[in-house]
Amino acid sequence: MSGEMTQRAWLRLVLIGAVAFAAIPAHAQPEEATGDEAAEAEGEAEAEAEAPAEPEDPNLVEARERIARANELFNEENYDAAAAEFIEILELLGDHPVRFQVLYNVAKSYEALFQYGKAMQYYERFLAEGGGETALAPEVNAKIQLLQGLLGTILIVVDRPEYEVWVDDRVVGNNLDRVLVPGGTHVVEVRAPGFVPNQKEVQVPARAERTVEFELEELAEEFEGLPSWMFWTATGAAVLAAAGGAVYGVLALSRRNEIDDLLNNDFGGVGEVDMSDQDDVRNLARNADIFFGAALLLGTAAIIFAVFTEWGDEEEADGEAARLRLSPAVGRDSAGLWLEGSF
Repeated sequence: MSGEMTQRAWLRLVLIGAVAFAAIPAHAQPEEATGDEAAEAEGEAEAEAEAPAEPEDPNLVEARERIARANELFNEENYDAAAAEFIEILELLGDHPVRFQVLYNVAKSYEALFQYGKAMQYYERFLAEGGGETALAPEVNAKIQLLQGLLGTILIVVDRPEYEVWVDDRVVGNNLDRVLVPGGTHVVEVRAPGFVPNQKEVQVPARAERTVEFELEELAEEFEGLPSWMFWTATGAAVLAAAGGAVYGVLALSRRNEIDDLLNNDFGGVGEVDMSDQDDVRNLARNADIFFGAALLLGTAAIIFAVFTEWGDEEEADGEAARLRLSPAVGRDSAGLWLEGSF
């Protein structure tokens, strides 16, 4: 354990020192010169001294600042944040010769998070990009062999070319066909834009492979609104029904007045009124009620259609043209239609 801590401390010191001095160019020791060569060399030295120093690469400056923060996060056991910081340092370093040392720190962070598949990948990159020639190589090779004995492989088959893979509520990558996981039971989920996410539970023994196949279903089309003709049809039918109710209401009232005139004529006598006359009034009134009821239902439907109608095309029409628009007006205790016009 103490050996590992010593190696870790050594690695961090090397990393900090390498980044700190990466921008400082090395100069060869000049040979002793005499006469004109000495004077010329002295003049060049003075000109070089007067020339402004070349600015340091800002990426290296930021990488140096992030190293201390990443190490602090690792020591605080905030391994997730530490891994994110180390990966950002990798991006800042680009092709710098010391980047393989950062790969080691990324691997250690993922190992502490029990994400052994990612840890092994970064350990392998550490060896491939320069770590194989360092004193840490035996330790890393032993780690890889140990992780290979702990990990199983999930083979993923998806009927879509583009998708995102989640394992145990953590995103592990895009368009993957295999994922390394610790032996045990895991929940694998596949997500793709426009499709319903699909997840399956799989039990993977260590040093074994299990295949999981996914068939993704398309999401239902997004509701974009009702066509405007439904609103106008319901509105027109409501107006016609209301007009029919008004006609039957006027007829019923007129027939009622005729009967009253027969019962009380100008001569003080009583006219002849039979049951058919009373039936006529009741039938006309009933028809008026039916039409007014239908008008109420159709008007309510028109209001509902107006709320869910897609008016975009109509709103994009030429603003200079005359037009009418019927809009729903809903209050606390009432509802109706509001007619708007522009000319």
